[in-house]
Amino acid sequence: MNSRNTEARIYAIEVLGGVGPPAAWAVDALIKALDDNRDETDQAGEISTASLRTAAAHAPANIGDRKALPHLRKMTAAKNPDERKAVAAAIRKLEEGPRR
Repeated sequence: MNSRNTEARIYAIEVLGGVGPPAAWAVDALIKALDDNRDETDQAGEISTASLRTAAAHAPANIGDRKALPHLRKMTAAKNPDERKAVAAAIRKLEEGPRR
């Protein structure tokens, strides 16, 4: 997830989120992505760090690691509406806990 290629980073984040709880080892790296406050787009102007943060919001919730909650709460005022929606959903999922 240290690639300069934002699209590759997003893919890695989505894969980790899809793995679920066994990917708990990656939550610190996901938090780092959540805290990436740069507002950049790729050369084509399509993939942005906002897209990266949106993907990173879902992953810890899918993994079930509440350690990301303080970082997600900081993002509730994000400029990007997709980020705000992803963060709200992730917070809700983490606060509700695993479904049985």
